[in-house]
Amino acid sequence: MPHPGGPGGALMTDTKERILSTAVRIFLERGFRGLSMRRIGEQSGITGPAIYRHFRDKEDLVMAIIQEALTAFTDYLAKALGGKDPMERLRMTGEGYLHFALENPSFYQIVTAPPDLFGEGGLPEDVLDRERTPHRFLMDRLRECIEEGLIAEDDPESLSLTVWAISHGLITLFHSGRIKATREEFEELYWASLQRLYDGLQPRPGVET
Repeated sequence: MPHPGGPGGALMTDTKERILSTAVRIFLERGFRGLSMRRIGEQSGITGPAIYRHFRDKEDLVMAIIQEALTAFTDYLAKALGGKDPMERLRMTGEGYLHFALENPSFYQIVTAPPDLFGEGGLPEDVLDRERTPHRFLMDRLRECIEEGLIAEDDPESLSLTVWAISHGLITLFHSGRIKATREEFEELYWASLQRLYDGLQPRPGVET
């Protein structure tokens, strides 16, 4: 889990990180209803007053978890902007997605969790809009490739859902143990699958795009 920053100094930062790490684990196991400040204190060994110095209430803590996860996710994807051309940027987007999911499995579960995990009220609209950022980022990379004639003419939104479904499906199967492979073997499978897709999306000779 990325080390949270903050103005509280090393000790305060370590305390906040322990709170967040414990909260993420409980949240993924029990959902919003099963998360409580008392349970976090019991499992982390941090007193209630210390927890409340960092977070007003459970809702504030859950929002902090989501924001940390989304920040980490977008940081991984943003590296793709350093690619020298549209196709390289598209491939680097897939790389960022893969590395984020494998290196931050708990955060990956958070950003792909079903809405009902966050309670009856769901998430605020501003958080929902931020959750859509990775999808928009992928759409932009695909749109670049289409405009440059590197991918056949298609709807970027629909196409991005196809890429996302393949990536997420493979990663979920790997995380659940349904795909029996080492990390290196899985990465080879992941790239081979995406390459098949990208090869099939290339413009065909004699077919107008």
